[in-house]
Amino acid sequence: GSTCTNRTLRTGGWLTDFETDVYVLGGIGQTITSPFYSLGNEMSPAYGWLPYLRDKFIVTGGLKLDNNKYFTELARRLQANGIISVPQDHDRLMVMLNDQPILSVSPRSEVFLLPAGGNNPEASELYHKVAQTADDVYAYVEAVQTAPLLHASGLSEEFHLLADFGGAVLAGREMENGWGYQFVTWIWDYGKTGLSQGHYFEEDFQGAKQDFAVRSGLISRAKLFSLEELTELYWATDYLLDEGPEPEDDQFKALQTARRKIERTVPNLAEHLEQSHGQEP
Repeated sequence: GSTCTNRTLRTGGWLTDFETDVYVLGGIGQTITSPFYSLGNEMSPAYGWLPYLRDKFIVTGGLKLDNNKYFTELARRLQANGIISVPQDHDRLMVMLNDQPILSVSPRSEVFLLPAGGNNPEASELYHKVAQTADDVYAYVEAVQTAPLLHASGLSEEFHLLADFGGAVLAGREMENGWGYQFVTWIWDYGKTGLSQGHYFEEDFQGAKQDFAVRSGLISRAKLFSLEELTELYWATDYLLDEGPEPEDDQFKALQTARRKIERTVPNLAEHLEQSHGQEP
């Protein structure tokens, strides 16, 4: 049989990581899973990288996700990274390695390692790449497919309303001809009939969610760190631990905690460190 690594399975969609009182339209609540680059002091025990957000806001959802759309978009994203996949019976996506199926992805983004991948370091590395992509794609395909249409004057494309709070809007759409998904944040006009000041994100759901959180006032931009800033902070802790004075136990634990958060937050941290300082974590 196959094995599946223990990863959190979303049961409510794309917005529960905000740990706030959520009003739901259409049934099941959705949840944002974006890794905001925040190292603020007020941290949730379960999501150490995300400050508590106490505000109430409206999200949307409740419809069933179209598996075909999920697998089509996942296959497209994997192919862009040089990973070959083949759909199987509309309920599985098989990921290939050396012309044989090595991983199986379920409609709920669970990734299973097949027997052919046992004790294969290359298959293990591939698993982690596919698992991350599968989660990312599921989050935004589910969000768009289960959200109602956005109604505003002047829109030339059909967008779905993902979130609406503090005068800001987060919307998304599936682009034509298999070009993936687009996300936009806007500001409502005074009468809340039209939208302006659009910030557009091509295939960057995480960036769009972060932009919405800042524009809506859910989180302060001052609490966010860029990937480059986090990389430099990680490198600085390396230097401090190697060259600096011996830290106290509490200081050492705090540094190690911060380093683990950065490792989980910054994709391809080793590449960023190599580019900036010629080293790996």
